[in-house]
Amino acid sequence: MTPDRCIVTVLVYSGRPDPHWQIEGERLEEVKKLWERLLPSSTPPPRAPLLGYRGCAVHCTSGEQWFGYEGVVTFKGGATARAAYRLDPKRLFEKAMLESAPVDALPKQFRILP
Repeated sequence: MTPDRCIVTVLVYSGRPDPHWQIEGERLEEVKKLWERLLPSSTPPPRAPLLGYRGCAVHCTSGEQWFGYEGVVTFKGGATARAAYRLDPKRLFEKAMLESAPVDALPKQFRILP
């Protein structure tokens, strides 16, 4: 069985490719465990601005997808194509994805979280 491959993308640019990198193993398990710990919500994340930071996304070859923005994490995949939402007021998902970035993957002045 081929291991699941996942790509993290930080949605920050307009007109050029967004920074992205692969995660696997322990980092991928961290994403899944974090999702399980978050409280369910019926509310999607707020609408992102047209310019600037617009969230962190994870897309896996298994079809699983997570998206974090402004304290809400969205999940799609598994047995249903329907989106599920979880509250993340401390923005732990976004922080974990940004911390997983390789050196120099993000702009030097990039900072969206306290």
